[in-house]
Amino acid sequence: MPDAIKNALRTTMIHLRQHLSLDYQTEVSSRICKRLMQTPLFKKSKHIAIYSPVKGEVQLDLLREDLTKQFYYPVIENSQLIFLPVGPDTEFVPNAYNIPEPLVSKNNQVTVQTLDLVIAPLVAFDLFGTRLGFGKGYYDKALACDKPKHFLGVAYDFQAQTWIERQAWDIPLNSVMTPTRWIVF
Repeated sequence: MPDAIKNALRTTMIHLRQHLSLDYQTEVSSRICKRLMQTPLFKKSKHIAIYSPVKGEVQLDLLREDLTKQFYYPVIENSQLIFLPVGPDTEFVPNAYNIPEPLVSKNNQVTVQTLDLVIAPLVAFDLFGTRLGFGKGYYDKALACDKPKHFLGVAYDFQAQTWIERQAWDIPLNSVMTPTRWIVF
C-alpha cells in the first residue's frame, strides 16, 4: 500500500472521526468501555495504559472508574513514548501535539513489561491486526523492544479495513474492541 494511499486513508478517517457528534462519540465510547470491562482480559489486568483522546478518538474515561486498576498514560519524552501512572487528582497539560499528558514526574515511568494491557487509539485497522496511527510511530517504537502482554486497539466500526500493508516496524495488535465486536487476532 503506497504511502499516498495510507495518507489518504488517514486523512479520511480522521475527518470522519472529527465530524462525529459529541453525543455519538460519548455513546459509542461508553459502549466500548462497558464491553471491555466485561472481558476476562480487562478483569485480570491490574496495570493498564490508556490515552487522552483527540480528534474524535474513543474516550476511555469510564475505565478509570475501576479503582482496583492502576492506569498509565503515554507521554512523549525526548521523541520517545513513556508511560506514567495517574491517580484521580492528576493534572494534565497539553504537549506539543496538543494531546493532554499527565503532569507527573518522569521518574515514575514504568516499563512496557509492567503493563498488563496497552490500549491504543488508532486511525484505522485491518482484519489481520495491523494498526494505522497518525504516522509518527510512537507506539511502534515504544513497544518494539518490550512487547506488551496485550496490545488492544479501540475503534469505531467504520475504521475497519479489509487490509492495510504492514511495515516491518509495525507492532501488530492482539485485538480490537469496537462497539459491536471484539476481534482477536
